[in-house]
Amino acid sequence: MAGTLAITTLFTAVTADQPAALLDADLTGIAAYVNAREIAAGTAAARPAAGTAGRWYYSTDTAVLSFDNGSAWTAVGGAVLGANVFTGRQDWAKGADLASASTLALGTDGNYFHVTGTTTITALSTAQAGTVVLLEFAGVLTLTHNATSLILPGASTLITNPGDTAIFVSEGAGNWRCVAYHLLGPRVLYLSANIGVGSPADTNENTLKSFSLLGGTLATDGDLLRITCGFRCAANGTTKRLRLYFGGSVLIDSTAIAQNNQVGHLVAYVARTGAATQYAQALALETANNPAWSTAVTGGVSFPTAPTETLSAAVLIKLTVLLGGGAALNDVITDYMLIELIKSQS
Repeated sequence: MAGTLAITTLFTAVTADQPAALLDADLTGIAAYVNAREIAAGTAAARPAAGTAGRWYYSTDTAVLSFDNGSAWTAVGGAVLGANVFTGRQDWAKGADLASASTLALGTDGNYFHVTGTTTITALSTAQAGTVVLLEFAGVLTLTHNATSLILPGASTLITNPGDTAIFVSEGAGNWRCVAYHLLGPRVLYLSANIGVGSPADTNENTLKSFSLLGGTLATDGDLLRITCGFRCAANGTTKRLRLYFGGSVLIDSTAIAQNNQVGHLVAYVARTGAATQYAQALALETANNPAWSTAVTGGVSFPTAPTETLSAAVLIKLTVLLGGGAALNDVITDYMLIELIKSQS
């Protein structure tokens, strides 16, 4: 550490007792010199004003070591070092697990964290601009997009799935940007719990299964939904019109036919092509091939339908049935609805 230690008094040759005051003055000078060069520690905000040359200060929240040159603090180590060429692997520490919270409190014990729980996250705690963290989510929770403080891909709110990972970069002042988000695999958004939901005995269009797709789920062009439903029809001549909707758009329509004693399976795909445009295809499979199923063209497969739902808002997905005259309870029974999200890899 730079500095000059000045001895206050030089003793004369020992010819008599020396005044104790001379020794005290020297010891005081030595103490002041040493104490000024001890490394003090605290937060960056608590660092004293510069002006005592030779002092050192370590900022515990920014990991920066600074030197007082007598007029200003100069950073000499820590997060503000200049460019470096690393010739070996640089290891990131894994910090302690973080409990999900409205403002996720990031630890200072690593750059890689597991996030537990299901509480919606709307912000990350403040860190120096340029700080990078990798988060792995253990459960299903909501990451809420904010155009300033929590900037997410596609400017859309995200729903995590166990094993999903995200990389965030701090822009300072509590603002963070997600620069990468990776899904572990196709995500199950919904699997209906009730098997054997039957139609009522009326001639209204009734919903058998439904799911409200959270706004922002289809965040990127190419993101794809796969919707699968299974149903059974009673052995009678009552017309049974099944329709699968994506918002206000009909993806597939059986038309008003009896479907006497039929068992069927519907599969539909909806892909995002824009913030309010989609491309869809659907297929109906029954125990007896039934050409009455239709969408944009005659037959089981749609080539194509083009829904125009606003994807930043919630979209209702539903399977309905409309019975004709002579409707009876359970003329149509639906056993399941499965909705999966497959993220675009482009």
